[in-house]
Amino acid sequence: MKNKKLRNAFNAIIFVLIFVLSFSYLTKVFVPKWLDSNAEASVGTHFYEQKKDSLEVVFLGSSQITQCVDTVELYKKYGILSYDLGGSHNTLLVNYYWLLDVFKTQKNIKTVVVDTSLVFNRDTEQDVNYRKNLDYMKWSMNKFNAIKDYHDKIPTPLTESDSLFKMETSFMFPLTRFHSRWNELDEKDFNMEKYDVYNIQGYTAACNRWRPTFPYERFCIENDERDDDYKLFNEVQTSYLHKIIDECKSRGVECILIKTPKSAWNKTAHNYVEKLAKERDVPFLEYTTDKALKEMNFVWEQDMRDGDHLNARGSVKFSDLLGKYLVEHGEYTDYRKKNGISKKLLKKYEKAKNHCYLSTALTPEEFLKELKNDKYSIAIQSSGDISDYWTPELQKQLEELGFSLKIAELKGFNYAAGVKNGEEKVCEVTKDVIDARFRVIPSIKLKLIYEEDQTKTALVHEKAYEYSKEGLRFTVFDSENGFLTTRATFYESDGKLELFVETVE
Repeated sequence: MKNKKLRNAFNAIIFVLIFVLSFSYLTKVFVPKWLDSNAEASVGTHFYEQKKDSLEVVFLGSSQITQCVDTVELYKKYGILSYDLGGSHNTLLVNYYWLLDVFKTQKNIKTVVVDTSLVFNRDTEQDVNYRKNLDYMKWSMNKFNAIKDYHDKIPTPLTESDSLFKMETSFMFPLTRFHSRWNELDEKDFNMEKYDVYNIQGYTAACNRWRPTFPYERFCIENDERDDDYKLFNEVQTSYLHKIIDECKSRGVECILIKTPKSAWNKTAHNYVEKLAKERDVPFLEYTTDKALKEMNFVWEQDMRDGDHLNARGSVKFSDLLGKYLVEHGEYTDYRKKNGISKKLLKKYEKAKNHCYLSTALTPEEFLKELKNDKYSIAIQSSGDISDYWTPELQKQLEELGFSLKIAELKGFNYAAGVKNGEEKVCEVTKDVIDARFRVIPSIKLKLIYEEDQTKTALVHEKAYEYSKEGLRFTVFDSENGFLTTRATFYESDGKLELFVETVE
């Protein structure tokens, strides 16, 4: 009888263990992999991989933090080991509970930096924004309280089939919400690391370049004529900023408020935060000013991903300036002497940075310079005649990439060529039809076609890529994983060659 009870108890324990492990695995698979421009899935997942008590600075905010604060640059230049805990349309409510989770495993935090855009966030009731920033937080009272506060303090729209209990349960156990995604699952759901190519230490390198629609002077807040009291601050979110400040002060941790460069920022918003910072006796660093932007060598036409976010080029400059302030006003361990960031992650960072610098080049010469990388597979083809505008310098750069085509001599010809890791694999020149095949990696073959006045660039069995300009097309792949990195065109405008880079998906 005793043995039977022990056996039953043992079987029950095994069942529960199997159930918990299966539930955890299925949750990991079925929860959406937020790996877009802010990579929330990566931010949350990799935070828990940080060594205990290794971080000394943590950054809180929304997408302005994840895309503007380059934590690897802070490490490389100043030795500071830090982490970005931001996300798309994140809220200070969620930031506060993430901070509490930080303090559970990181006892050596010296500074918490908070981007203040969220004080004015009016888009706080959308369910998806909370899911993106909470789904990858581990089960804990912090997560439970974040969910409870969200439903208690934020107007929560419920459908007829929802109940508050059901919604709260789905936040604590996301599988109950996303179990029906089985027919949407793809490789990314089972191998997230393969597609997580731009996020390191919470920072996500942005590879797009914004084409400004208004002059630089309008971007700088000192030129904003409005100077009235700012009425649109969010009371709930501001209350959590005060909680963050209180938590830091209670632990003897410095709290710094900042505003990253942002076109939707203005003088009235600045004045409100400046007043709040003085009342709470915390520093406030404003970077949307002409003085700050010039100090970071900001290039208006090149360093923004869009009107509100820096791209990889801009984030390096911004982080250099922010890091300078941190080391001048605090003492931090030089983690470069302790290999604080692994060689594997540093390699991942350099690759992401290279991709982004290529995609944000301003001129054909700069593009070819950034393209000189033996990890790229490069296809070029003509879709318009640029031979009259081709220069010896451009020809030299093209040959250094491994191409043999003499562009200035090809007036009236159709041509296509492909180079992999610096070696030319295909080259066709004709006045007739072209159908060149270029293998990027064993599983990916590119078709370079010219027929009936139509130039096509397409993966085999898939639709053709679209290009916005006619001229010399570039299609660039990462030779290691086969991912499409950049598409661009050299085209003629007002008698000279210009560069147009397509938006990176």
